Amino acid sequence: MNQKAKLTNKIAGFFNNKRFKYGSLSVVFTAAFITGVILINIIVGLILERFDTTLDFTSGQMFSIGENTVRFLEGITDNVTITVCSTENDFKSGSGSANTGEYYNQTNEILKRFAGTNRNISLKYTDLMTNPDFAKKYDRLSVGSIIVQSANTGRHKILDANDYFNITYYDLSSGNTISGEEVQMYYTFGMSDYVYADISAGAESAFLSAILSVTDTSPVHVGFMTGHGEQKNERMNFLLEMNSYSIQTLDLITGDIPPEVDFIIADSPNADYGIDTVSKLAEWLDNGGAFGKSIMYIAHQSAETPNIDAFLEEWGIGIERTYVMQSDTRYTAPVAGIDFPIQYYKPDKFGEGLNPDYKIFGELLRYTYRIYEAWQNVETVSILSAHDGAVLVTFEDFDEGGEKPEETDAYSVGIMSSKIRFEELDVISSRVIAFGGSYIFNPGFMEMRNANNAEYFINMINEVNGKNIQREEIITIAPKSFSVAMFQITAKQSKTIGFIFALLLPCIIIFIGIFVWVKRRRV
Repeated sequence: MNQKAKLTNKIAGFFNNKRFKYGSLSVVFTAAFITGVILINIIVGLILERFDTTLDFTSGQMFSIGENTVRFLEGITDNVTITVCSTENDFKSGSGSANTGEYYNQTNEILKRFAGTNRNISLKYTDLMTNPDFAKKYDRLSVGSIIVQSANTGRHKILDANDYFNITYYDLSSGNTISGEEVQMYYTFGMSDYVYADISAGAESAFLSAILSVTDTSPVHVGFMTGHGEQKNERMNFLLEMNSYSIQTLDLITGDIPPEVDFIIADSPNADYGIDTVSKLAEWLDNGGAFGKSIMYIAHQSAETPNIDAFLEEWGIGIERTYVMQSDTRYTAPVAGIDFPIQYYKPDKFGEGLNPDYKIFGELLRYTYRIYEAWQNVETVSILSAHDGAVLVTFEDFDEGGEKPEETDAYSVGIMSSKIRFEELDVISSRVIAFGGSYIFNPGFMEMRNANNAEYFINMINEVNGKNIQREEIITIAPKSFSVAMFQITAKQSKTIGFIFALLLPCIIIFIGIFVWVKRRRV
């Protein structure tokens, strides 16, 4: 056998050797397994970094966002940047504030849920101490401020703790709620021990409202009338801001209505409007013949307003000095401490999508009726009424506690009048909406989870202003209490879990692979 043949047989023998076969196969499988583990770690890391994969075990779902919120966020095509003015660790710990880490940690988790829902929403942290020039780009920034900015519209909104926390102050001696100004007085006079602050989580609603506001390409401007004893309804303001309406106040005694205002709310003025104010409203509604403006008037419980009444009559609306009271107990809910029952009302319009199991609550609403159904280019329609069995009680009879009339009907308490023009196939209208009292929009009713008051209000506002065409979901998010039981891990526990899964477990797997490879080489 020549030298070449010997070399060939030697090489063939080496490759046919059992130790080489099993040892090499073991190396290949071990290398493939280790590579797979590394790749899985990299992929899982990328997924965890980009998407929200955490589970919420809290009883009140403190670290979760609602289905309506998720659906809306998933539909965002605008690039939205959420910037927290702090490092993440400082923000989660409460930016140095005592005993607030629990609150800020929940807020931070909600921010991550938002960013994990849609790749168009990005979340970043900027330390103002190390980036002082960043603060110069915006007004009133402080540590813990959160900026929500749209790339498409260029608009931004700055939020602070008062926006993403709902804080209610109580006087411990009486149990009554007190305002922020009153709290300052308590501290000034050394009575801080009597103050209790109830903090609930408002992060989801605050951030969603901010995104709605900055991404809305055609925001609707709402003006609240002032100067005539109008009510200030904070819950109404909150719901409007939540649904991306821009809000301002109007004083027509000293000024005019800005041209950008689309919708005006006159909430229960206890003094009549002057002729000049009524003329400004009429001119604004006409809009140079272009229409497209609307006003919602809420009648005062008992004030005499002849100028306002005359204005409404021109739009085919009348409001009597009588209360619509319900005699059928099927449509009432007795309340302790109140001499008359809370009533249920039914929507004649704007009731689409309301929960049929919930009610629209109210009390002491005045009879609001149509003077005519149609005249020239004006049409009127009932939008809210009592159920069958309602009676009309005059102010005098009500004050004297007289008997209720026997004649019953489903009397209306809300009327909408529309002045219409046609632009080719499109219908353009200005509207006057009148309600017989403010109790239908009482903050207590608007905040009740088993009531349709808030949803009805936003339904009406959205449809009148064309927003239901743009967005199907109505945003009414209730705050979450921090008092519910939480399932949380500490920072130390988090680091321990991370060490186990990111370092220790892969090392053990690699060690086992090497051990198996060495073991098989000896076979």
